[in-house]
Amino acid sequence: QEHKVEFSCARNMTLTFLPNEKRELDVFFLINKTQPIFMECKTGDYRQELDKYVALRKRLGIDQNHFILCVSDLDQEQSKGLSAMYGMTFVNTQTLGQHFLTLL
Repeated sequence: QEHKVEFSCARNMTLTFLPNEKRELDVFFLINKTQPIFMECKTGDYRQELDKYVALRKRLGIDQNHFILCVSDLDQEQSKGLSAMYGMTFVNTQTLGQHFLTLL
């Protein structure tokens, strides 16, 4: 709102694929009616789920910068390394706002 950007937001959104495959996302944003941003928030042990998110990002054709995993206890070096390795954007609670500003 501060940047006068149109957006919509949904929490706990469920995507349904055929046949009966469902994926839940923590947060979905639509910026300026055209730019989808998917975000998952993780704490603790999340690494066993990474392949699931890589496959979902590819299946939906979402740009790496628009598929965000916010992991509270990552430092910047870990975020950069995981982003490069998995083709998604990893941020922590301190760098999330910065990343969103780059998407506007």
